[in-house]
Amino acid sequence: MLLSPLVTQLLGENRPLSAGRQYEVSCQTVGSRPPANVSWWRDTLLLEGARDTTSGDGNVTTSTLSLSPVADDSGRQLCCRAANILLPPPEVSEQLHDCRTLHVRYSPIVDLELGSNINGSAIREGVDVYFECNVRANPWIHKVVWRHNGRQLHSNPSAGTLLSNQTLVLQAVKRQRSGLYTCVASNSEGDTESNAFNLDVKYAPECVHGQQRVWGAARRETVSVPCQVEARPAATLFRWAFNSSAGGPSSTPAAVTTQPGRSVATHTPLSERDYGTLLCWARNELGTQLHPCVFLVVPAGKPDPPRDCRVSSRSTTSLQVSCTRGSDGGLPPQHFTLELLAGRGGRLVANVTSRASPEFTVAGLEPGTTYHLRVYSSNGKGRSDAAAELNVTTLRASQQHRRIDAVSTAPSPPAPLLPPPAWLVVVVETELPGQAYKALQQYNIVVEARPVNVDSSAQTVLYSAVNTFPMTEAVVLAPCWPSPGSSDASAPLLAPATATAAPGGPPPGAAPLGSAAASPRLQDAETQTAATLLPLPLPLPLPLATAAAAPAPAPGTAAAVAAAALGQQHKESTV
Repeated sequence: MLLSPLVTQLLGENRPLSAGRQYEVSCQTVGSRPPANVSWWRDTLLLEGARDTTSGDGNVTTSTLSLSPVADDSGRQLCCRAANILLPPPEVSEQLHDCRTLHVRYSPIVDLELGSNINGSAIREGVDVYFECNVRANPWIHKVVWRHNGRQLHSNPSAGTLLSNQTLVLQAVKRQRSGLYTCVASNSEGDTESNAFNLDVKYAPECVHGQQRVWGAARRETVSVPCQVEARPAATLFRWAFNSSAGGPSSTPAAVTTQPGRSVATHTPLSERDYGTLLCWARNELGTQLHPCVFLVVPAGKPDPPRDCRVSSRSTTSLQVSCTRGSDGGLPPQHFTLELLAGRGGRLVANVTSRASPEFTVAGLEPGTTYHLRVYSSNGKGRSDAAAELNVTTLRASQQHRRIDAVSTAPSPPAPLLPPPAWLVVVVETELPGQAYKALQQYNIVVEARPVNVDSSAQTVLYSAVNTFPMTEAVVLAPCWPSPGSSDASAPLLAPATATAAPGGPPPGAAPLGSAAASPRLQDAETQTAATLLPLPLPLPLPLATAAAAPAPAPGTAAAVAAAALGQQHKESTV
């Protein structure tokens, strides 16, 4: 007995599908004898590849289809149809079937195009350009990002960049805006970047920055002067003119060669009238260069050597040399070279080049060694024919130990002598900047370079600080007097800078060093030199008459007796 199918239906819920993923859809038919034939359709397209299974009694047939939807499948009908192939085929509309509408989610499909009425091959500087980002997506997009050469763009009206929904506007476009533009649209299914549009902004020729503008030439010397321009499209036509510095009509260089973006003029000065200005104009399809490239042809030769070279600083292992530059030979810029020889005619120890000024620093030298220095200048014509020369000897180690910064060797007028005080303030600086002397002079303190030997025979006060010259100790001496009326001779006083010593006692305002006021920090606002008073035993074989003038202690006083004793001790120690 032959029976037609009674029921045909799709199994499961009709849920949204994501494009590109694999799904299985099942359809079941019941009642056909023999089992029904099941077919699958997407709209009017027959789909192949389904798998059919039949129950043991042959009453139920299940067909399963593997489906990988695409974006275009969204909204289409997916149907399964069942028929008994042994019976006459019914009309399609009468066949048992079940259908559902496909709901396909997919990441955005994006297409970037230039705005209408814009010719992409004829965009020149100064015009407005806009792009449209056309998007198709399910679900709809929540973000659009614009990129220029891979870098994200942001709305910046002051720079002429406007972003509005799916539109990018570039106002008064510049050549720097040339490049690849894309848009990226995003939804819950993913991000999609559009096709790239190459924006080619055209502009008239302009001179390339940084090319050589001054050319030096001797008479009958031929120079080839290149003129390079930036242009889009590249410039292929050039025009040259020469204006003599002596006046007269313009002329044309004798020979010119041209290639895209570059032209070279050949010029040979024969007289003073042949020195002057070469002018170059370029042209492309957008027009002629507005401002010409200007080149100067000047009389030129090798530079003069530097002069007045001197050693501005030296140590045991290094030298600093500075010179005055000579004439540049009419062809700037010039640079400078120092050659350091181990004695005149000796081996080359160092070769140093300076492009800014004739100033050099050479390190890694031997202590107490004499070197011969030669300093040259160079320009585009070569090196100076002569050199500035001098000999210099690095300091020996012992000299370095005694050196102190910026001590003037000019003789100074003799200061009134102060009798040796009963106490001394000794300042030891392991680093003493040059400006510190001025600060110390404000306190009527004189500085000497001298090693310090510890001796318990006298009491002194030590200042401790930091120094710019290693292995150097500066001893600063200042007079102190016993406290007036004090029976304690071990209470020395430090004289303030502006005080005047009273006969037989310390200057007004002096305070015992053992008190809080006697532990000051000697500090100057300009040099930031500072030290703290500390009582330490030190000797007195030092120059005592080194402070500012002050009245001597009255004869017969304790101060006068102490001063005489200390003076005798100083005399014996210096003999």
